[in-house]
Amino acid sequence: MRVYGGEWGSYMMANRILSAQITSHLRKDARNRFGTGPVNIRFHAEIQNGYKSGHEMLHGTVSELGDFEINGVAIAGEDGTYAYQVRMTWNDVINPNPTYIMDTISSGVLSIFNPQDYNIHISWSQTILIIP
Repeated sequence: MRVYGGEWGSYMMANRILSAQITSHLRKDARNRFGTGPVNIRFHAEIQNGYKSGHEMLHGTVSELGDFEINGVAIAGEDGTYAYQVRMTWNDVINPNPTYIMDTISSGVLSIFNPQDYNIHISWSQTILIIP
């Protein structure tokens, strides 16, 4: 499943844990940057785990699918700031994780419905101002 922007994009942007990870990676990029140029960052992202929200069900990205990707351009400002015009993508698999007992129990109970694992790629565009 591929989703771009809209409610899913807004939903992912609202996650404070993910926003902090994104900001950390962009600040590091800005400190090592020498002007305007392309941005291609990939890292493993994790957010809260549980069953009370969609964020908790997503929990962590999957490296085989691309982990978390930030692609776009960083535009250098005269004041030393960078405006990152980027597309971000959360790459994950929706499946039971045997590490968590509730995943095992839920997948057993729901097996009567023959659930299938599926890949999910949630992308959105965002402009972020970074002061290194």
